[in-house]
Amino acid sequence: MIYLQSAIDIEEKSVKSEFYTDSRWLVEEITSDISNVVDDLHTYCSMLDKGEDVNLQELGCAMKRFTDILNGEYPRKIIISTLEHPKIEKKMPIILDVYHDSLKWMEVLEAKDVNCLEDLDKLEYTQLYKKLVKAEAGSYGLNDGDRIAMIGAGSLPQTILNIYSLAADKEIGLFGVEWDKASYDAAVNLTGRLGIENVKLIHDDGVEHDYSNYSVVVMADQLVKKNEILQKLDHNFNGRGIIMRTCSDNYNDLRQLIHAKQEKIKIPYGFSVSKIEKDPIVFPDSFYLTRKNSSIHHL
Repeated sequence: MIYLQSAIDIEEKSVKSEFYTDSRWLVEEITSDISNVVDDLHTYCSMLDKGEDVNLQELGCAMKRFTDILNGEYPRKIIISTLEHPKIEKKMPIILDVYHDSLKWMEVLEAKDVNCLEDLDKLEYTQLYKKLVKAEAGSYGLNDGDRIAMIGAGSLPQTILNIYSLAADKEIGLFGVEWDKASYDAAVNLTGRLGIENVKLIHDDGVEHDYSNYSVVVMADQLVKKNEILQKLDHNFNGRGIIMRTCSDNYNDLRQLIHAKQEKIKIPYGFSVSKIEKDPIVFPDSFYLTRKNSSIHHL
């Protein structure tokens, strides 16, 4: 296997003991803040799971509190120390679940207000998606007859919709695979309102899905079973390439430290990997996987 280095393995993980001792009170304070906001987010997500109404602004404020803790005035080493705090380490599985659920429900609620592509452009992160998707498409190319699948399409399938715009003059098939029912339903309703006919949403598990008829597969950054999906693709994909989004040691947004707590990515031996060059402010990092040949740089 080829391992992509996790952000948590970077040099800054080694925090000197005297630094940790001097700043322990601050670590304890941030730990308490993270625990409190995660509890709040968990409450909101539980309500939404039960079909209860939650104000998008309130959920957004809670998410902002969470990201402000990671990207606020605290030194980077303090944040890394906090994420290694025993209380946070113990809660990390819950934090990951709540973080992902919160992002999911934010998208589900936002999707309800999108009635045209112009509405989509008003979302603050849409422009970042456009830059990311354009850079990725430059690697695999867009050709007539292509069948492109996004695994982990989400309730606001930005990747699929941006490919749709980029390939407006081509005859291609676009597929969004999403296992979460609430996200899938929201995406189906959204594409229906937008009147986009050549995008097919599929409610399926990425590990069980059949990839044999796709030209290109794009893997979302937050896929829960990324390594299992890579193994499936190694045996069930005959297209020209795979886009894999993930965290590496090159990122600016400390929210990515949360993702870095997930398992390391293991690239099957059958694939060569090249990193996609893009605007450094755009995260996550993207890698282009192809069947091995001598012209591809190996990580």
